[in-house]
Amino acid sequence: MQVRLTMDLIGYRLPKGHRLRVALSSASFPLVWSPKKRADLTLKSGTPSLELPLSKAPYIPMPFEPPESAPPCRVDAIRTGHPKRTISEDVGSGEVSVIIEDDMGDIKFLDHGLQVEQYAKETYTSHPDDATRTRANIEWVYRARREGEKDSFAVTVVSRYHLHCDASMFYLNAEQHAYEDDKLVSDKSWQREIPRTAI
Repeated sequence: MQVRLTMDLIGYRLPKGHRLRVALSSASFPLVWSPKKRADLTLKSGTPSLELPLSKAPYIPMPFEPPESAPPCRVDAIRTGHPKRTISEDVGSGEVSVIIEDDMGDIKFLDHGLQVEQYAKETYTSHPDDATRTRANIEWVYRARREGEKDSFAVTVVSRYHLHCDASMFYLNAEQHAYEDDKLVSDKSWQREIPRTAI
């Protein structure tokens, strides 16, 4: 049995001694939400093969001029960022979690004195046999401040999102709290139910 896949225009020069790896999967969690029902893939026995079109055009190392860009911002790292990625499995429940911690540090823009600190944590949890247990929890903390005699200020925004589902609906709960000098100035929350139509 032959399977032909039509791909967009793409080109890659495979260095000598390197190999191509082909991965087959029915899901790509957490980039793509788990399907309603588990979909297993079965490869038939035999000698698998992969045929790719080859270009006979001469190799051009870099056909474009170097990109133009604005001068980089002048910043001072008050605290350097520490991004972290973790995959864990609960041996009791069988659930698998992908935890993304984006600590972007605390930086100060030297041209105007604005200081910005950001931190985000995303936790995506799913079960290989029960897609209705898939859920996501996201928290984002943003702080901005400037110190000065006339234009000093400090603000903090904390956002939290929770998404879970059943076989027919997605359920989204979100909240956002804004503070000015540690005083709560805005407090909002949202709830949405979204039909599962595509996945």
